[in-house]
Amino acid sequence: MSFASVLAILSGGPDDADALKAAARLTREVGGEVRAILAIPTLEDLERDSGGYMTQDAVDYVQDGNTEVRRRVEGVIQKVVEPSGLIAAGGRMTLLPEQPGLEFEVLGETPLCDVLVVGRSTFQGLGVWSGVVSAPLLAARLPFMIVGQVLEPAGVVAIAWDGGQAAGRAVRAALPLLTVASKVVILQDPEHLSAAQGRSAAPERLVDYLRLHGVRDIEILRRPGVSRGDGLSILAKDCGATLLVAGAFSHTRLLEAMFRGHTEAMLQGPGPFNLLLTH
Repeated sequence: MSFASVLAILSGGPDDADALKAAARLTREVGGEVRAILAIPTLEDLERDSGGYMTQDAVDYVQDGNTEVRRRVEGVIQKVVEPSGLIAAGGRMTLLPEQPGLEFEVLGETPLCDVLVVGRSTFQGLGVWSGVVSAPLLAARLPFMIVGQVLEPAGVVAIAWDGGQAAGRAVRAALPLLTVASKVVILQDPEHLSAAQGRSAAPERLVDYLRLHGVRDIEILRRPGVSRGDGLSILAKDCGATLLVAGAFSHTRLLEAMFRGHTEAMLQGPGPFNLLLTH
């Protein structure tokens, strides 16, 4: 795997360790760097939201709480780094200082980052349309890995393929994982394809592309209607996959809100599960 720079979003919650372990595994081979950001509001954020008025008791409460969360996360990092072999490979894991305006801080990290990693419950707690999520996905188009279970780089990987630009970006971003996977399964719902997608949607073209990159064990599964609800997640798990690669937010925000788009359906699907999404 050749991910050299990974950004991890943490919350002080129970899935921080899984996100950090996944980030360490992604960078270990090349001795890369994991930069972690705590998704907690700073005192400056709260003062701005309150119109500039906060009692001293409130200030002390926020500061003490943030200090405790950071101390807890630093402890998790220490427990993850040594067993992961990251330092032994010449890599490092850094917890960045909190800054006001979290979404701008995250966006500022994206130009020189290979992939963003976040735990599933942290991702859902932030909300699909929060700036912390939408800024790297929509503005930076950064690959976004949502960790729901222990990441097994040599396991089975499923790809949700419709021939679209988002799906293509997701496949290219996932190549370091696809090339070491024990098997790659291409999932496609023929009812979900439009005539405009044409030849690019043919899974055989994706097979040829993957073989150019050294992927050999590839299976194609066409299932009508599987793109409805959490069908893709269920089918991927039935195939033994621990990671699903897919394009994200293929519809407008309004349509996502009205029809509970595929991205949110995958996130609400059967867990635990890992997703790699790219817009």
